[in-house]
Amino acid sequence: MRRPRSSARGRSRARARASVSLVVLGTAVFVRSCDAATTYVTLPVDGSFHGEYESIGRDAWTYFKFAVPTPSDVDVVVDVESGDADVYVLPPCSPASAPCDDPSDVEGKYAWASWHGSGPEEVFISREFVTNTSFGTDKFFRVGVHGWAQHGSRFRISVEAVPESRAMVKDEKDALDSIYNKCCNGSDSCAGWKTIKSRDLDYCHSGLASCTKSNSTRQLNLQSQRMDCELTRADFATFGSSITRLYLNQPANLSSKLTFSFGLNQTHSSIDLLSVLPSLFTLSLSYADLGGRTLENAFCRDGVSANLTEISVTGANLTGEVPLCLFQRVPKLEALYADSNHFGGTLPDLPMSANLRALHLSNQRTTTRTISGAIPSSYASSVTLEHLWLSGLNMTGSIPDVFNVSAGRFRDIDVSENLLRGSIPATLAQQVHLESLHMGNNQFSGAVPAGLYDHPSRRVVDIKSNQLTALNVASAHSDLGASLITLNAANNRINEPGIPSVLTRMPKLTYLDLSGNDLHGEILSNASTNSWALLQLDVSSNSLNGTIPDASYWGQIFTPGPLDRLFDISSNSYESVPDWLNSYVGMSGLTIRKDPSAAVAPTDDGSGLTKSTARNRPSTFLVIVFVVGISTLSTVAGVLALYVQRSRRFSNQFRPFQTGNFRGVELT
Repeated sequence: MRRPRSSARGRSRARARASVSLVVLGTAVFVRSCDAATTYVTLPVDGSFHGEYESIGRDAWTYFKFAVPTPSDVDVVVDVESGDADVYVLPPCSPASAPCDDPSDVEGKYAWASWHGSGPEEVFISREFVTNTSFGTDKFFRVGVHGWAQHGSRFRISVEAVPESRAMVKDEKDALDSIYNKCCNGSDSCAGWKTIKSRDLDYCHSGLASCTKSNSTRQLNLQSQRMDCELTRADFATFGSSITRLYLNQPANLSSKLTFSFGLNQTHSSIDLLSVLPSLFTLSLSYADLGGRTLENAFCRDGVSANLTEISVTGANLTGEVPLCLFQRVPKLEALYADSNHFGGTLPDLPMSANLRALHLSNQRTTTRTISGAIPSSYASSVTLEHLWLSGLNMTGSIPDVFNVSAGRFRDIDVSENLLRGSIPATLAQQVHLESLHMGNNQFSGAVPAGLYDHPSRRVVDIKSNQLTALNVASAHSDLGASLITLNAANNRINEPGIPSVLTRMPKLTYLDLSGNDLHGEILSNASTNSWALLQLDVSSNSLNGTIPDASYWGQIFTPGPLDRLFDISSNSYESVPDWLNSYVGMSGLTIRKDPSAAVAPTDDGSGLTKSTARNRPSTFLVIVFVVGISTLSTVAGVLALYVQRSRRFSNQFRPFQTGNFRGVELT
């Protein structure tokens, strides 16, 4: 299961999750690093599994490589016995003289990837890519297997140069051709599929299907084809129990023309094609049109595969509520991706037997109702949930302070844009594996608990737009904030002296937003301990004043090179700014925001800090301006005094009156 990506400067709210990434016909980006210490195990390409199942820990990596002797399709399969392991692949380096990056999901360093909640992972590399790409002297593809499960995983891997003799069995080929003829008549439909047809590629060599050695279909990847049709059980009946993964998800933000027929049997799923696919592990229908069906009618009925572990129905026009039966009738369900539908009601409790690891229900689009009520305590206390997205709903009350500190597996929590209130639970702040936390735009109050952002596992913490009053913490971690990249605590009620000194000791802290609070005094109370890596700092709209340390105290902000750097100290109480700051105005890639009325303060004799007690002798021009100003004010004061006297003399000559609805004053 792939980690949901978190941008360092804030995530996009449109978070459509692709269940698999396969390059069918295309090119790849070659990337390098200076680390040549990685050990790669060489794999044969005969389709045999490499040794026995091996163990891999959480967030651990094992690396392999293989070479393709003659141009052919390549199938990389990771068979997962237990836990969850994902696979990432990069092509050979070009040229081969320099070390290359290891394949991973960090910063997108992969050309092919496969990530699922459970079961086997598979990557298909087309013969066209192998044929049309120059690899230099190094012919080795690089493979990274990533352990994702908290309790560890066991896997084995195989690589097969797919023989040209492999071809989809005729009945299944005819069934796919029938779907093509039915769904791909539009001018903007099935562009990739049309290319495959024009090249007369067998489906087993196209990336649209993954075939076994016996030529049967185990996976259909028809995602993003912009199909325009209604699919029925008859379209998939030929494939039967051989298919374990079916991808029919359509492009996001597209008015989908892919629909599904309703089942007539009330005891069976309303998505009738499910009744002929009893072996499905993964079903992806995101951004297709499910015609206002409910999750209960679709998945709490007979005929639904008992093996389903992953359901993706984001933006699929579903209605109703999230039913308890979903977690009972689909006992192996580990991931439900159902953002951007039309759900309402309240959330059901999670049964103790639930295996759920990922629950995404954000941004329900119903205009009159949405998911509301309290977050059940069973969600917080779960020892299986790793990803919980409940943003943009109408959740109320407080978050239960019952997170399991010793066994909790949370890695990503998003409850932003709700109506949640109360203090932030201390047990939430103590979650050991939590990397990404989004709680902004709620009504949380009180002090931030220790561990919330200073725990070494945290990478992104967003607590903006609440009513929090204190941010500084007494951290219990020797490696405090070791992984923190982004902290956004803007628009709260934080009333503290300057930037908390604990933040300056976080070596990866790059983006810091503390704007719109009540920070006061000097911006850095202890400027000698900074080791952060800042690129952007926003402390605007506070009450800061006094000394501003020189450029060396602010990470990478004033270092030439990185783009999108920011130093915003506007709307504070500075009467002057140091001249060193003005010397950076106009630097490429750097935005400086300060109050235009603030004068330029002199620097001292080389320390780099402004002298808060420095005095300059006023110029003759300023003295003249001062004298003229005093004379003008005296004249104005005399005129005002005369006016007040006259006003008092006539003040008793007026009285109020009312005629009908009209009110006024009249002279007596």
